[in-house]
Amino acid sequence: MLSLDRLLFTATHYPMNYGFIPRTYGDDKDPLDVLVLCSEPIEPMTLVRSYSIGVMKMEDGGVGDEKIIAIPYGDPTYMGYTDIKELPAHIFDELKHFFSIHKYLEGKDTVVNEFSGPIDAVEIIEKCMENYKHKFGKGE
Repeated sequence: MLSLDRLLFTATHYPMNYGFIPRTYGDDKDPLDVLVLCSEPIEPMTLVRSYSIGVMKMEDGGVGDEKIIAIPYGDPTYMGYTDIKELPAHIFDELKHFFSIHKYLEGKDTVVNEFSGPIDAVEIIEKCMENYKHKFGKGE
């Protein structure tokens, strides 16, 4: 499950539904971000049952800030994808462009480093779940 709750300082828009995975804690001291590729917009603060197909590894202000890329279960357009490498090249171009410039008006630097598949995504999710347990003493 994840929750969508983000606002931008720019006229551009997120290339996918954008939110976070509850009960995770990333290197950026925030919940782990998630981009949900869905055929419909998702209302903010909606929990979505989904599965990860990859991760975009990036830095925000010099700190690691991974973005899990996920698909909602049952989405008729995207449920056939199981690995980020199956996505059209243009999606990667959109993600790289957006996340390179989206914080420009805030005076912050971001860098997109690389994309990885579902195995790396699951490892990052599990690490961030453990970080949450250690930070907040919860999770069971």
